[in-house]
Amino acid sequence: MYESVAGSENYCRQEEKKPLAKQRPLIQCEYSHAMGNSSGNLSDYWEVIRRERLLQGGAIWDWKDQGIHHTKNTSGDLEDRSGNGNKFELFGSLATDEGLFGGGAVVEKSPKLDLTGPLTLVAEVRFNNIGESPGGQPIISKGDTGYCLKLTDQGNLEFFIRSEGNWKNVVAKLPDDAASKFHTYAGVYDGAKVTLFIDGKEAVSQPASGAVSTNDFDLAFGLDTEETGRRLNGSIRRAAVYPAALAADKLAAAPFTAAGAVVSVDFAKDAEKPRKQHFVAYGGDFNDRPNDGSFCANGIVSADLAPSPQFEEVKKAYQEIHTSAVDIGSHNVKLRVHNEWFFRGVKPVDASWKLLEDGVVVAGGKLDLPDIAPQQSAEVEIATGVTPKDASEYFLRVRYDLNSPTAWSPAGMPVAWDEIALPWGKRQVVAAASADIPASFTEDGSAITLKAGDVTAVVDRKSGYLTSLKDGDVEWLVSPLELNFWRPTTNNDEGAQLQHKLKAWQYAGSKATADKLTAVQDGSDVVITAELRVPAGDSRATIRYRFTGAGELGVETEFHAAGDQPEIPRIGYQCEIPQRAPMWKWYGKGPHENYVDRQDGAWTAIHEVFVPNAFYEYLDPQESGSRMGIRWATLTNPAGGANLRVDATGDDLLQMGFYPCDAKDITLAMHACEIPQTDFFTMNLDHLQSGLGGTDSWGSIALDKYRIKSGKDYRWSFRLSTGETPVRQAPPAKLREIPKQD
Repeated sequence: MYESVAGSENYCRQEEKKPLAKQRPLIQCEYSHAMGNSSGNLSDYWEVIRRERLLQGGAIWDWKDQGIHHTKNTSGDLEDRSGNGNKFELFGSLATDEGLFGGGAVVEKSPKLDLTGPLTLVAEVRFNNIGESPGGQPIISKGDTGYCLKLTDQGNLEFFIRSEGNWKNVVAKLPDDAASKFHTYAGVYDGAKVTLFIDGKEAVSQPASGAVSTNDFDLAFGLDTEETGRRLNGSIRRAAVYPAALAADKLAAAPFTAAGAVVSVDFAKDAEKPRKQHFVAYGGDFNDRPNDGSFCANGIVSADLAPSPQFEEVKKAYQEIHTSAVDIGSHNVKLRVHNEWFFRGVKPVDASWKLLEDGVVVAGGKLDLPDIAPQQSAEVEIATGVTPKDASEYFLRVRYDLNSPTAWSPAGMPVAWDEIALPWGKRQVVAAASADIPASFTEDGSAITLKAGDVTAVVDRKSGYLTSLKDGDVEWLVSPLELNFWRPTTNNDEGAQLQHKLKAWQYAGSKATADKLTAVQDGSDVVITAELRVPAGDSRATIRYRFTGAGELGVETEFHAAGDQPEIPRIGYQCEIPQRAPMWKWYGKGPHENYVDRQDGAWTAIHEVFVPNAFYEYLDPQESGSRMGIRWATLTNPAGGANLRVDATGDDLLQMGFYPCDAKDITLAMHACEIPQTDFFTMNLDHLQSGLGGTDSWGSIALDKYRIKSGKDYRWSFRLSTGETPVRQAPPAKLREIPKQD
C-alpha cells in the first residue's frame, strides 16, 4: 500500500523502504532540468515536495552548459561555382574531408531557382544514420512543395517533384555502405519521367509529367526550409542543381562540373578558407560520430558562466524564506513569514518591502522581523500609508537580503523574495484617444484602406490581415500582422518530436484566407470584420479591426481550433517591424524572459530592455524572449521620433516577445552565430503559448494545464497606436545582464 500524492503523478515514483522499525513508505521525486529553454514546471515540482512530508526530492542535471570554444567558416566562405553569384547562409560546419556537416546551407532567393521544367539535383553524400527518421533527411530541397532529393522516413533514397497538386516521386534502396562511404546521388526529371541515379548508374525510374510547382521557400542543402523539422544527419561534399535533365554519361563523368548549373557548391573546397567565426561548440561540431548534439547544453548558466533566463526561476524555487498573505484587505497588510532553514533563524537577513501602484513604486521601507526559528513562522504587519485607488492595480513585494558577507555572497545579496497581488483595485485599460474628425475608408478589389489624420492602415481582402500601418511616411509593418500558431522548437519540443506531431499549425496562420471581409462606419470609427478559414482542419477565426478617428487600431480576435487537430504551440499574432524603435518598455512580468510554466522568478513592474537583448542566445538556438502578463508596451527610439504602443484591451493580458531575425532562421540555425543579421525585428503578440516542460528532454511535454488544446474557442484583444517620442538618453545595452529588482 502506498500513499497517493495529489498532483505529483508527473514527477514521483514510489519505492517501499525496508524499515528498521515500523515506517511509512517513502516517495522519491526526481526532476530533470532538461536542455535549452526549459525548467518549466519547476515550481510545481517544489510545491509537491514542500507539501508532502514524506517526499524526498532530487533536482537532476547540470549547473553549467557543456561547451567548448571553437572556430568555423562563415556564410561568406561558401562560393557558387556555377557563375551565377548565388549567396548563401551557412547553418552548419565545413571540413576539408567531409564538406558540409552538422547542419545545412540555404541559397538566397533567386528566380533562377524556381525551376518548372526539366531539372537535375546531384550531391555527393555520406549518411550518419540510414535508419528510420521522422520526416526523412533532405539532401537538396526547394521546400516540400517544389523539388527534392532526400532520404525517406524509412531510410530509402527518394527524388520527387510537386506538380499539378500531387507529389510525383521515385524511391530506391541505398548502397549497403551509404553510412560509411560517400556516394553520388542524382534525381532527374526530363518532363516524361523521374529517375534516380546512384554513382552515375540508373537505379529506378517512373513516368511523370507536368510543370514543377513553384513556392516561396528557399533552396537548401541538408535542410528543408518548408519542413523545418527535417535535416540531414550526414555530410555533403559537393552538390549542384541544373535546369535541364543531365544524361547518364554526364552524371557518370562530370556531375558537378557540367555547364549550365543554376547553383553549384564544393563544400570541401570552401572548407580550405580560414575559419574566422568564433562560437561555443557542442556534440558533433568536431564531426565526431556518434554524438549527442546539444544534449549537454543543459545548465542554468552558459558555458562561459553567464546566467541564463532560467537562473532566476531556479533561485526562486529554491529560496528558503517564504511570505504569504494573512490579511491584505486594508492598507495595513498582515503577512506570514516562514523560515524553511533547518538549522538557523532569520537573523542573517534584512527584510524590506515595496508597494507598486500600476507598476510604479509608491511606498516602501524596512520590515522588522523577529528571529524566526528554523522551520517556524511568524506574522508581521506593514503599515503602507497608501490610500488605494479603485482604478489602480497594486502589488506588494517583500525581499530578504544578507546583512553580512559570507564565503560565497557579499552583504546585500538577495536570498528570497515574494510578490503578493493586493485586492485593492482593478486594472483599468487605457482608454482610446478621442477625436474630433471621424476615420474614413476606401475599398478596391484587393484591400480596404483606412485613414484618420496622418495614420493609414490597409487590410488585405485575400488574407484578411493588416498589411500596412503608417503614421505619415513611417511604415510599421515589414510583413503582415498574421495569426501565428507556431514557435521555433525548443530542445524539449524536439525531444518529444513536436516539430512533426504538431506541424499542422506551422503555416496555419500564414496560409489563412478570408471568406468574407466587410467594412462599416460606426460613429467616428470604422469597423472591419474578417472571417477567416484557417487551414488546420475546420479551424476558423474572426478578426474585428476598429479604427478610430484618432488613428488607433483595435484588434479583437475569436479563434476556433478544430477538435480533430493536435495541440497548439502558441496562439497569437506575428509580424516583422523596422528596427527604428529598439527600446522595449512594458508593464508586466520581467525583466528576463518568462513562460506560463516558468514565471515565478519574474516580478511584475515596468521593465525596459534593448530589443536585441530581449532574445537570449541559447547554445542551440530555439524559442526565446517571451514575457507574460503584458498590460501595455511601447517601442521607442532614445533619439526621438516614431513610436509604437500596444495595449491589452480585454480581461486577458498579453504575452509578448521579439526575435532579432526571421523566426524560421532560429530553427534552421545550429548556433547563435549562424543567425543572419536583419534590418527588422520579428514581433510576437500572443494570447497564449504552451509551457516549456522540463520533466525530461526525451519525450515528456509540458504539464497538461500548461498546454493549449484544440477543440476550443479562444478570444483576446489589443490596441495598436503610433506617436512621437522626445529625445532621451538610452540606457546601456548589455548582453545577458543579471536581472536586478527595481
